[in-house]
Amino acid sequence: MDENTDLAKYLSKPSLELQNRIVIDNTGLVHSVIERKFSSSLYKEDLRQEGLIALSNCIPKYEETKGAFSTFATRCITNRLINFVTRDLPKGAVSIITNESTSADLSSEIWEHVLQNLTPLEKEELSVYLKSGSKRGRYPRIVQKVKQIIKSIE
Repeated sequence: MDENTDLAKYLSKPSLELQNRIVIDNTGLVHSVIERKFSSSLYKEDLRQEGLIALSNCIPKYEETKGAFSTFATRCITNRLINFVTRDLPKGAVSIITNESTSADLSSEIWEHVLQNLTPLEKEELSVYLKSGSKRGRYPRIVQKVKQIIKSIE
């Protein structure tokens, strides 16, 4: 059965059977994301499983107004896999492949814009915030470093 027909049927009357058929019809999206974005032969099966879970989970969240299902699903799969790689796998076990120049240029542009629009105090606060390792206790460290009251930091 055609994936668009299954998707249209699912959107009007969700069922596990239709959801499973949509996952099977779109398994290629998972493989495509893994091949384009991740380098690892050791964790390929783990990436595949996480990608299929992401694909299955995104089906009930899809709305036709969000554009093409394949675009939406690809973004959901990519996000889940990036989270999986950065949180659940040993550091450096899988490399995330990015378009280095585009990513670096964009990051550089964004940071330059942000820094141009911060006051000297905000720059110092941001610097302390980014350098503090744990999320716990960041504000007290910033308060101590920049000698401001906590309300002005928040």
